[in-house]
Amino acid sequence: MTLALVELTPDAGLRLVRAGHLPPLLVRAGGAAEWLTPRGLALGLGRDGRFAELCELAEVPFAAGDLVILYTDGVTETLGTAGEEYGDERLRAAALRLRERSCREIREGILDDLAAFRGKAAVTDDVTLVVARRRA
Repeated sequence: MTLALVELTPDAGLRLVRAGHLPPLLVRAGGAAEWLTPRGLALGLGRDGRFAELCELAEVPFAAGDLVILYTDGVTETLGTAGEEYGDERLRAAALRLRERSCREIREGILDDLAAFRGKAAVTDDVTLVVARRRA
């Protein structure tokens, strides 16, 4: 089992622990994007219950207008009609293209892009997508 825990702090920061889950995508208000990749083993893989020793806590600035996007592998591993995966770069490109819209519109826009990419191919996994923005 995997886990990503993100805390938006009052002091304009973002704290993240990732346990084997896909790295959240951080999109800056100015248009830069980065994957947040602190070290972290999937749950249940550590020995003697030493989970805390196997995961890093990442703390990154999260300024007004910045976005964080969390998603399941059902997003990036969605197959198109040619058998190709949607992938990280398509997700990143869609997020950057939509970044100035509301969180709801970003989420819906990414899901629309994903559906257009999939075409008539079967849905093979769950698709979960969360978008959050720091307000001024």
